[in-house]
Amino acid sequence: MAISRRKALKALGVAAVGTPMSLAAQGRCMLTFGTPGCNTTEVKPVFEPTGWKTTALDHITFRVADYQKEAAFYVALMGWTVRSDDGNQAVLDMGDWGSAIFKSAPASSFPPPAAGGRGRAEPVTVVVESFAFAIDRWDAATVEAELKRRGLTPVAEHDGKGFESFIVKDPDGWPVQICNGNGLVKSRKASRPAGKLREPAPFAST
Repeated sequence: MAISRRKALKALGVAAVGTPMSLAAQGRCMLTFGTPGCNTTEVKPVFEPTGWKTTALDHITFRVADYQKEAAFYVALMGWTVRSDDGNQAVLDMGDWGSAIFKSAPASSFPPPAAGGRGRAEPVTVVVESFAFAIDRWDAATVEAELKRRGLTPVAEHDGKGFESFIVKDPDGWPVQICNGNGLVKSRKASRPAGKLREPAPFAST
């Protein structure tokens, strides 16, 4: 019995509709590789949530050519108080919620000003180096394992006196430090800042 082309195409269409999805999916990418209909992206693993909560900003670290001058500016402008100054860096408290560390660095370690009128014309002599956040439910082994499971490369930075932390890189390569609450968070709760800078304030305190 002869069958028209129109009827044949119609019959094939019905057959395709009635085909189980698992079978229809097979061979989908044979002729459509690289198109939205052929998604070969690897499925990302699913992890159980850790339940971690950020409890405090432990500190922000600035790398500065003249750390005394920089620290004195923030004391005068923002009312931050000096916790300590060991001659190489000053630690300032931002009230009771965070701290800033101003670390001395040679001026030669900073990039030169841009030439040809593009970008910054003046030299850069201070950069924000990293952030450190304290989290709850701290267990160093568990934190390290969870970071590794997510494809990160944690680098331990413990002081041997109770402070524990791991440094990882964000997508742009920025160092982020995750720590327990036994660093500057604990110091802010335990004692009042009593440090002093050699550099005078650049103007009257605001």
